[in-house]
Amino acid sequence: MKMLTHEQIPCWYELSWRDKPQTLIIRIHKVFLETLKTVPTDAPTVASLRKEFQFESFSGGFEKDFGFEGMIERHRNNSEGEFADFHIMIPRVRIATGKRCGDCNGTGEDKHITGSQCLYCDGTGKEHDYKWHEVYAISASLTVLFMILDYPEIETPSLLPQLLTVHTITANGQHGGELGGMYGIELCDWLGRFKPNTEMDEMTKAMKLAYGRMLSRRHFLADRFEATIASENGWLNVSCPGDACGLHPADQHWRAGSGYEFSSHNVDSPAQQLTLLCGLAALHDKARGEIP
Repeated sequence: MKMLTHEQIPCWYELSWRDKPQTLIIRIHKVFLETLKTVPTDAPTVASLRKEFQFESFSGGFEKDFGFEGMIERHRNNSEGEFADFHIMIPRVRIATGKRCGDCNGTGEDKHITGSQCLYCDGTGKEHDYKWHEVYAISASLTVLFMILDYPEIETPSLLPQLLTVHTITANGQHGGELGGMYGIELCDWLGRFKPNTEMDEMTKAMKLAYGRMLSRRHFLADRFEATIASENGWLNVSCPGDACGLHPADQHWRAGSGYEFSSHNVDSPAQQLTLLCGLAALHDKARGEIP
């Protein structure tokens, strides 16, 4: 079996990002897609996730929607291309109820610290609720999908190289949204062309938009988002809001001319996981457009 970190492999799937509306896109090569079988509803991972999160439905085919609650939608606009597009609309998690904030009684001010905003409503004076079902359904659907996409049984005829792969987990509680994967040789060579401490602005922009869509723009500090080339060898460090939440190189023995594995730290929620995935998708778009 070929290893993406050591060999060039024709592309079988890729990630992409769209700003308006905020959408994560998974593109799967049609030749590879033809090899995929419908995932049964009683498959162990599917059954376990459905029970844990009380999902109402699961679709395991690829002709229409895929995943739990139909959260991954097959797009029909590129019927002539070599890839099939699957769209994931970024949902809202923090939703206004229309009621006054019970902590500040609608004033928007912190009742304990004069001149400060209420921490519960971010100074809006309005009560908000958190609806996690959709984003958990997306995370669980991606966990199943990335398991299927882990490695192609046959090589596709694509002239594009596979740039990265991803795997995720979905669980309740601490570390319940962890993710990791591999950066391919071509992607690492490209990252290595940037000067140390270069900020990948496309990644941070995508992460801010995705996180802001889910949890509101007032809900985070801008400096908590980071996507930086850490050294001259192209090592990439990525951060988003949370307790040291982010992505980091996992292969301490990496050397130039090969790819490397990456892993996550303290990704405790599906919103953080989806934020980081959107950053990786924006990175993929930039790299695909610049790698010869």
